[in-house]
Amino acid sequence: MTTPPGLALDPEILRGLGVFARRLEADPRVGTVTGPILTLRLVRYVAGGGDRLPEDPGAWPGLAAQLDQLLLREPALREQIDLGSMAQVRLSVLHQGKGFAGVEDLRGFFSAAWNDAAVSVPALASCRMRVVGQGLLQVKIAEYLVPTLTESFALTAAIIFLAFLVVFRSGAARLMAMIPSVFAILAMFVVMRGCAIPLNVATILIASTVLGASENDQNHFFYHLQERRGDGLEAAMRHALLIAGRAILFATLINAGGFLALTFSGLPPMRQFGILASSAFVLSMLASLTALPAALWVVSGERPGLRGTGEERRAES
Repeated sequence: MTTPPGLALDPEILRGLGVFARRLEADPRVGTVTGPILTLRLVRYVAGGGDRLPEDPGAWPGLAAQLDQLLLREPALREQIDLGSMAQVRLSVLHQGKGFAGVEDLRGFFSAAWNDAAVSVPALASCRMRVVGQGLLQVKIAEYLVPTLTESFALTAAIIFLAFLVVFRSGAARLMAMIPSVFAILAMFVVMRGCAIPLNVATILIASTVLGASENDQNHFFYHLQERRGDGLEAAMRHALLIAGRAILFATLINAGGFLALTFSGLPPMRQFGILASSAFVLSMLASLTALPAALWVVSGERPGLRGTGEERRAES
C-alpha cells in the first residue's frame, strides 16, 4: 500500500488497514494477514487487552505511537514499513490458491475488500493498494504458462516423432521410444504433487527439457538396434545394449550432474528444477534399459532364446 509521503503511521490510515485486514480474513479462502496490524494485535494480546484492535478512532493515535516505538527496536518490522519514505506498507496474505478462478478474480477480491474498507475509513481514499507477490505469480503461471507448456510439449513430441520416423521409418518404434521419457515426466509430476512443489517459471520447463534431452538415449539405442535387426531381436538388443548402454549411462550421469548443480542456487524455483530434472534423467535412463526392451519384446511377438537369422529360427522351431 502506498500512502501520501510520511503518513505510513497515520492513525486513521492504520485504522483503515485494520478494517481492510478484517475484511480479508472474513473470507474462508484467506488464512492470515500479516503486517503492522497483526503486530499491534499481538502486542495488545500479550499486554492482556485481547486479540482484537479497538474500532474507536480515539484509540488509534496511541497505537500508532506504540508501533513507531516498535519500529525503532524491531528490525523485522522494517520489512513491513519503509522507514525511508514512510509511505510504503506491506501486508502478506496467506490464502488458498485454488479458491480463486484466476488473476482477475484474485485482484477483484482484494479490490472489493479495499473499497469496502475505504468506505468505512475515508483516509484510505488517499492511498493506493497494489496486489503483488508470489501468490499472484502462481496464479498467473497457472493461467498463462500451463497452456503454453502443453503446446510446447506437444510441439516437441511432434518434431521428435517426425524426425525419428524419417530416420528409422517406424512409427511403432517411435512410440515405444517415448516410453522412458513419458514415464520419467509422469513420475516427476507425481513427485511434485506429493511434495507440494508448485509449477513456476522453472519447474514448468521440466516436461519439454526431459523429453528433448532424454530422447538422445533412445536415438542411440534404436540406431544400434537396427544394425543387427536381421539377426533377431535378442541378438539386436544385446548388441544395442552393449554398444549404447554404457554411453546412455555416462551421458545420463553427465546431464543429471549438470542440472544437479542448480541445487546450489539461491532461488527456490531453480533448486526445485535442478532436483526434478536430475531425477527425471535417471528415471528415463532406467526405463530405457528396462521398460523399453520389455516393450520391444511384447510388440515383436518373438520369444527370448532364439538366435540367428529368420531361417535358422524357423528350422529350430
